[in-house]
Amino acid sequence: MSIQAHIAGRIFATLVMGILLLLLSALIRSAAAQHIGGALPSVGVIGSAVGVAIVVAGGLARTAQAAWGRLCLLNGLASLGLLVVCLLARASPGASADAMTQAIDELGVGRPIGAALEAALLSAALGIVAVCLGVALLAASHFLLRPSRRAHRSV
Repeated sequence: MSIQAHIAGRIFATLVMGILLLLLSALIRSAAAQHIGGALPSVGVIGSAVGVAIVVAGGLARTAQAAWGRLCLLNGLASLGLLVVCLLARASPGASADAMTQAIDELGVGRPIGAALEAALLSAALGIVAVCLGVALLAASHFLLRPSRRAHRSV
């Protein structure tokens, strides 16, 4: 495999899985806004921290397979974090719907999409999707990051 193909594979993995991680972090922030209220960091701070994690995980990987595996691991953990935040938001008796609406409005997705997103965050369907996505991504991470059997045989 040429160096250009190796670099292109890492960049592609970082872009695809990075976009998914940014979307998951936005959903986590929106769901957490209902549970926690106004004590959340801004979207810019969270986006910057997630961006650094994406660049470190994808950019420092030696191979494209390692980049895919590390980013699958991050996305799987973020998916399970989304599930936890959704469960906490649903169980909170003093949850502020205004805080969640404001957090969704900060994403800049428009009112119809924002209303659908707000309904999804309050439904159990998002929790089920988060579990399925998290398990699938963690399983993919396991298979991508485990050492190959050829490596053990050649030693």
